[in-house]
Amino acid sequence: MIQAFGIGCTLLLLIALAIAVYKGVPILVASPICGALCLLCNGMPVMEGMKEAYIGEAAGFFKTWFLFFLAGAILGKIMERSGAAASIARFIIDKCGTGMAIPAVVIACGVLMMGGVSGFVVVFTLAPLSVELFRTADIPRQYILPTIAMGNAGPFMWIAGSPQVQNVLPMNLFGTTATAGFVVSIICTVFFIALSLIYLNTKLKKDRARGLHFESRPKDVILADEVELPSFFMSILPLIVVFGMFALLQVDILLALVIGIVVALIISRKYLKGNVMKTLMAGADGATTNMVGVAMIVAFAGAFKSTPNFQLVVDALLDLPFPPLVSAAIAVNVLCGITASAGGGLQVALPVIAQPYLDLGVNAVALHRVTAISCGVLDSMPHSAWLNATLEATQLTQKETYKMFATICIGIAALTTVLAIVLFSVFPVLCNF
Repeated sequence: MIQAFGIGCTLLLLIALAIAVYKGVPILVASPICGALCLLCNGMPVMEGMKEAYIGEAAGFFKTWFLFFLAGAILGKIMERSGAAASIARFIIDKCGTGMAIPAVVIACGVLMMGGVSGFVVVFTLAPLSVELFRTADIPRQYILPTIAMGNAGPFMWIAGSPQVQNVLPMNLFGTTATAGFVVSIICTVFFIALSLIYLNTKLKKDRARGLHFESRPKDVILADEVELPSFFMSILPLIVVFGMFALLQVDILLALVIGIVVALIISRKYLKGNVMKTLMAGADGATTNMVGVAMIVAFAGAFKSTPNFQLVVDALLDLPFPPLVSAAIAVNVLCGITASAGGGLQVALPVIAQPYLDLGVNAVALHRVTAISCGVLDSMPHSAWLNATLEATQLTQKETYKMFATICIGIAALTTVLAIVLFSVFPVLCNF
């Protein structure tokens, strides 16, 4: 009874945290309150838990990601203030038309993701470019988040061959290869992107008919048409350098970002007009503010993970009375929702389910691809770490854009997961391709 009470309260607190974040309650207020109540309801020492498990989880996230946040934010800020992002945006719109704004952002995210660049880093690096593209194409600002999500929180983190943790972790635990379930992953990728583009373009036509346009925000850098901009090639060169150093030369991603920053500073020095230090500080300030907020979201998960009831939830999820692929997808999804992270949920679920499911004779390839695809559904709740980092980087709020984001990253992502399960179940031979 006590255990059920603790788990039930944790679920309610998780919902309360998501609602609070959606309503705009500062995460520095909502997260500690929910974390403390979670520990209390689960019978844990509150003060000790807050100082150890809660802050420990936040500190671990900070330790792992801060330098990447910092480097990505600085590179993005240099591209924004030097006019490099504006130059790339104008080139794409001039050559391809306004209809390419959304696909261009998706492709740029996909290229960096497939190159191994972390999703968080991609957000900070491409946010200024996305803003400029949408401003130039006059697409309402709220479309930036779901567009970035299509390339960042969608197929490119789980498609066969992806170097992202969502594809690598199942490979290591199931003994499969990075390209396991290649055909199914390609079918699911086409399905996800096509359905998402149809949804966004259909909604965009309606919103334009209602008179919606792009709206600038106080922190936007708006350059007049007559301002001299770096050339398209010089503008995109830092991104090419980062991708080439990391994906092709296998240089550490942090070093690749630093080299990208140096290249961007050399190219953009004259366009920054003596404001190099101010630009660096602006990037650092943005990274720090964002990092603290995201770390506080992750901290709540740390509080619950420190309780015995967390393991009970994991065990219950693994004992669901459904076919193995369905049970695995549900287990991964729930844990991703609790941890506010696709990678975090996989790291908890897969080590536990891998061997028992393999012992039951479940195909490892099918398990790999289904769990990789399914992790990107409930990690997209309002308290998602990635979501809130992206909102901060693009100066958007939950109320403005979450419904579109959820339609793609929860609705369409869930349908994609179902598609993968059906394909492997109806056509087992696809496990061989």
